[in-house]
Amino acid sequence: MSDVLDRIRAKITRAQQHLEGFRLRLDAFYASKPYTVDIKEDPAVGKRVYYVTKADPVPLDLETIAADVIQNLRSPLDQIAYQLVLAARGGVAPDWPVYYPIRGLVKTHSPFGAPPDMKTVEQDAAYAGRLVARTIARRSHILFGG
Repeated sequence: MSDVLDRIRAKITRAQQHLEGFRLRLDAFYASKPYTVDIKEDPAVGKRVYYVTKADPVPLDLETIAADVIQNLRSPLDQIAYQLVLAARGGVAPDWPVYYPIRGLVKTHSPFGAPPDMKTVEQDAAYAGRLVARTIARRSHILFGG
């Protein structure tokens, strides 16, 4: 069990390192002023209208780093799920794949709609990483004041 805990701790530590890299890269992205919003006065209604005049795409490396963070946090969940099944079976390895369930959550809670049909945990993690990076980028002004 000590080896399992060491692996889990190592994955979490690596996720923290990736997250720091993500923050640095995100700061650099925002320093480039990727978004511009202008204001128009609408005299017919008497209100201001805000509109986006520039929206640079989120850099691919941000999506990649986010996917790495998620994978490094998800992997320990899979290992814990496996250890729980192993303990429940008295140490006998299961003859089915054991992983932390997330697939159904992505389908029902994604702001971007249902994901493509994914067959592996890595595909799930990569898809989730893209969702997280896009969501952070879209909501960054709220989260980071950017």
